[in-house]
Amino acid sequence: MFPCIGNHEKNHAHYYKYFSLPKPEYFYSFKYGNAEFFVLDTNTPRNLTAKGEQYAWLDKALAASDARWKFCYHHHPPFSSDEDDFGNTWKGGTTAGDVRVRGFVELYEKHKVDVVFTGHVHVYERTWPIKGGKVDEKAGVTYITTGGGGGKLENFAPTPAFFKMEARSDYHFCYATIHAGTFQMKAFDHEGRLFDSFTIKKE
Repeated sequence: MFPCIGNHEKNHAHYYKYFSLPKPEYFYSFKYGNAEFFVLDTNTPRNLTAKGEQYAWLDKALAASDARWKFCYHHHPPFSSDEDDFGNTWKGGTTAGDVRVRGFVELYEKHKVDVVFTGHVHVYERTWPIKGGKVDEKAGVTYITTGGGGGKLENFAPTPAFFKMEARSDYHFCYATIHAGTFQMKAFDHEGRLFDSFTIKKE
């Protein structure tokens, strides 16, 4: 198990006591097969800007990676269609995601990350591949929010965001596989019913 710390852990000592992770533990990377995973801590008071240690580390680590597949994951989503976590969409505007982590998007696009996994919002959402603030099916990065692990479910904004491809407010889990140049992910509800799947292929 390779977790990323979330806001409810509150950087508690037990997180570091009961997980044995690569140093410095609150951010790290690991390889499995032909994939490399980069894990970040997006909780306050971490400095998530280009001047922060995680940003500098991620830029360098992604550049040095020779993995065929690159995945990143952290707690807060840079893109989200949630109804009220990032502004009350029923009464006013929204940032459509956590602006504190939006700076990492530049690195994901620069280093051709394949998929970014997040949580925080208690729903399932998959974006279109995004690059440069637009849908780009050939060169974009796919963002998946998978927050249906048991907490109270949330809902979506009344007006769909440009990046929203698939969404579901339900308890769920995701199952991903890689075989050579094919990545496939499936999302199942808590009764085992498949409700979303997608595939990425590389030559």
